[in-house]
Amino acid sequence: MKKIILLIIAPFAFLSALSAQITQEEADRIILKRISQEAQSYTVYAKEDVQTGMTISAFDEELIELDYVCRVYYVRYIDIASGRYLIVKESDGNLLEINAKNDAGPSDLAEWRVVPERTICNVKNPLTDLSWLREYCKSLNETQNFSSVRIDLYKVIGKDEYVFKISIAYSEFDNSPCSYSIEWRNCISELIFCVFSCVTPMPGLVEEFMKDKEFVAELFHFVKQ
Repeated sequence: MKKIILLIIAPFAFLSALSAQITQEEADRIILKRISQEAQSYTVYAKEDVQTGMTISAFDEELIELDYVCRVYYVRYIDIASGRYLIVKESDGNLLEINAKNDAGPSDLAEWRVVPERTICNVKNPLTDLSWLREYCKSLNETQNFSSVRIDLYKVIGKDEYVFKISIAYSEFDNSPCSYSIEWRNCISELIFCVFSCVTPMPGLVEEFMKDKEFVAELFHFVKQ
């Protein structure tokens, strides 16, 4: 059996606006973002107190030794005999995947933390599962007074709360006095803040509103044809 010391981690994916040192919450977000692309049912486990020098058994009979500070996860698929290690480098959030040997998994898996599947506003996919957002996106083809709409998701730092930033660019052929508007809505579509290009907000008002919110992802971008 060969042994490989893994000194660096290959870039795979990372979330924007990560801190210099990846927190446990940020690492969980990276893993759940990646694994959400899978079609099979799965459970994600997180290894606590990972020590440099931890070894992982791969499919090709190799033992891979981790020689950097990282956060280690194991994905066990429910319907197929397969497993996978996902390793997040703490310094920059880069992600490495290693297939598990014969789905044996870690011998101490019972001691690993189960990572709950992430939900946004208590749903898995807000674009399809939140009725107000689904209907809003459907109605855009029938709306005439804009040129583009973009919807971004933000999370309230330190809380399980989300807001949707809806940026609307108006067509130059419209009668609108503004070239754009931005709305922030909560999970039940309530308008909680807005700005318009034709109205100058109080100094610092937008910065104050955004100071406790972090960008998560662009959900939707529609350009009027």
